[in-house]
Amino acid sequence: MIEQTDKRLREWAESVLDGTTVTFAPPAADQSGQAVSLYLMEFDTAPPPRGMTRPPLQFTLVYLVTAQGYEPDEAHRLLGELIFAALDSTEFEVDLKPLPYAAWTAFGVPPQPSFFLRALARRDRPEPEIKYVRRPLVIHTSPLASLEGVVLGPGDIPLVGARVEVPGMQARTQTDSHGRFTFSSLPTDPPIQQLRIRAKGREQVVAIEPSTDRPLVIRFDLLK
Repeated sequence: MIEQTDKRLREWAESVLDGTTVTFAPPAADQSGQAVSLYLMEFDTAPPPRGMTRPPLQFTLVYLVTAQGYEPDEAHRLLGELIFAALDSTEFEVDLKPLPYAAWTAFGVPPQPSFFLRALARRDRPEPEIKYVRRPLVIHTSPLASLEGVVLGPGDIPLVGARVEVPGMQARTQTDSHGRFTFSSLPTDPPIQQLRIRAKGREQVVAIEPSTDRPLVIRFDLLK
């Protein structure tokens, strides 16, 4: 995708500066003639656009733009034309911050007028395949029933404030002052087979056989 952005940027610069050589080489002291350098300096992030479709993958390419002319004023003219054309474009972004002196030293050339041109590199992503429902929706309902019981500790003393949960469901309650608990509506198909009891820093899972004619009696062993 970078090469496509390079090609688009070269074609744009050549259309703005007719007859001017456009290169992607770094600034050099031995350049001759009339030329513009679009040197790729770095990459930067680019937040993906928001929309109804899957956002593309994209990032920003940051180019250092310099110009070489037969005379300094000609190089200045080339840069000015590019800046105004980029400011008038929705495809590119102009950054006029100066290049640090240390970077010019690394290039081995004296500091010169320049600017940064930011362009997007983008790769579209295909929309995920949506599997259509080809059968009518069937909803299976389960009858609901209440579940009552009492939690007893050693000596059949009722446990107050014990936490009673149905594993695998968002159903939980606490025992009252008599150790009793109630679930007002639980599915009966499949039937509830276990309850988890938590009290006094301990936990116990008990198997149950729900009965509609009498409350469950659960004995919680605090010594385990």
